Amino acid sequence: MTTQINEFIGDIIDEVRLTEFVINKGWDSNAPFYFFGTPIEINKELSRFKKGSKKFPAIFLLEPFTVNENDDMMLNVGASPSISLYFMSNYATRLDWDTEEHYDNIIKDMESLKNEFIRNLKANKFVLNIDSYDTVRHANWGLFINNKGNKEPVFDERLSGIELSIQFDIDKLIEGCNLFK
Repeated sequence: MTTQINEFIGDIIDEVRLTEFVINKGWDSNAPFYFFGTPIEINKELSRFKKGSKKFPAIFLLEPFTVNENDDMMLNVGASPSISLYFMSNYATRLDWDTEEHYDNIIKDMESLKNEFIRNLKANKFVLNIDSYDTVRHANWGLFINNKGNKEPVFDERLSGIELSIQFDIDKLIEGCNLFK
């Protein structure tokens, strides 16, 4: 199920790349970049990019996530994932920014990117319902782990952006394939 949800979200992001908002931003044609996994795995993947390579703006689908699965043949809903997506950009060249500058230069665009994602998710023919979603705005964001009594950032990048926690219902049949086969 995790693979199908990952691919489904990737397909929605592919559609977002073609929206007027993304095209008018003048970002790289592969933007927003998409990463899936635990925070540590995503950081490892980001670290593999050559210095100066384009990797932002990016959307992270964080593992683990919860999926309520339904195999009742009488119901259309096949799965109801509850996921956390992060719409992030790097501000490494602007370490002197205050909170307002993070909002003006990154968070506003990431909010618009999140809205494009939600619009495309709602328009998808396999999404039956979006139960709810919450948005958290992060200026100077970092996930921290406790390493032998010391707090250390998980990401090597300096990031700001939007966290989206969302739950939605997916039809049992996607592209003619049952999710449970």
